[in-house]
Amino acid sequence: MSTVEIRLFRLFALSTCCASCTPASLATDAGEPRNTSAFDGSGDVNVVDRSPDGAAGPRCTSSVLTGGGGSGGSGCASYDVACFACNGPYDASAPMFPSPECLDGMCLTTLASGQMEPSSIAVDSMGVYWTTAAAFPTSVLTVPLDGGSPVAIASGLSYPVGLAVDSSGVYWSTLDGALARAPLDGGTPVMLASGQNNISALAIDSTNLYWGEGSCDGGAIMKMALDGGAPIVLASLSSWSPTDIAVDSTSVYWSNRIDGTVMKEPINGGTPSALATQQIWAEGIAVDGTSAYWTANCSVMKVALDGGTPVSLASIGTLEGPVAVLGSNVYFTSDLGPAQGDGVFSVPSAGGAMTTLALSMYNAFGFGVDATSVYWVTGQGSVVKLTPP
Repeated sequence: MSTVEIRLFRLFALSTCCASCTPASLATDAGEPRNTSAFDGSGDVNVVDRSPDGAAGPRCTSSVLTGGGGSGGSGCASYDVACFACNGPYDASAPMFPSPECLDGMCLTTLASGQMEPSSIAVDSMGVYWTTAAAFPTSVLTVPLDGGSPVAIASGLSYPVGLAVDSSGVYWSTLDGALARAPLDGGTPVMLASGQNNISALAIDSTNLYWGEGSCDGGAIMKMALDGGAPIVLASLSSWSPTDIAVDSTSVYWSNRIDGTVMKEPINGGTPSALATQQIWAEGIAVDGTSAYWTANCSVMKVALDGGTPVSLASIGTLEGPVAVLGSNVYFTSDLGPAQGDGVFSVPSAGGAMTTLALSMYNAFGFGVDATSVYWVTGQGSVVKLTPP
């Protein structure tokens, strides 16, 4: 199951919760259809165009940016953001696949290639870890930070979708609602929990795992000790499972594309608080010592950890997916259209000019960071590393 297929799996599950939903027309005369995210209630996915044609006039209007931020209602997935219409045409003369190895003096290192559609990614001081999702059964693999031969840590899994790592092991979640752990050097996986509902991304700190889950009746933010035990509900949600989740020393944070919110809650429980609302197609979440970052409203967004007015740091292409923070920069991916594919970019967390790090990749997805470098996976089967200057 590819990253796109996993997303469509989640959206297909949502369609069973909103049989009365009617797909909205977000843009017309907009060129070649790309990407899908609207349901007609029968389980069929309706194509929503998000490509520029270079001729039509501006389409970034309230009628284009509809459906998110709570206006979808009842978990209805009948919206998209048509970010190409907001962020302008792409350069059709840009290089095609594969991505150039070096761009503006920054060079990519391919740590592994030929992987069966790698998906989630995590990093520690020794290696990079990722999941494969193209064929059943699937695996969790690792490779040293300077590259080498990939080694399978666990195989025969039921589509792992979340991944986390600490000094003692690798943790993953699967689409069938399980959470498991295996030693860093491989060994028999230990089942930590089962029967969870549509688990989204994992987050980890020194003592606990955190994740989001959901069903047609609502979602939850969950917590469990690293060695297992009974999962604890930190927060009950009225909408579907959160999109992404992050944690720091005091709080757990999450984004939710369905109700258009970015939220936080103390790691020991309490009352959730909204950092941002009306965030159309909110995805990704990363935090540093002062701020939270995510993608929504066709932009990379930022807000202070104690709340305030969200600000846009950058806008380009179709911003949907993960973000990462390394040093003073925020990293993100964007779909630039059929001529350029996906790009990887950075922008200063304090605001400023955006830097292009890589272009012409297929389905760039996921981020891992360590003290010096940023890592991601691609639909071309590569695990990639970039060390900014």
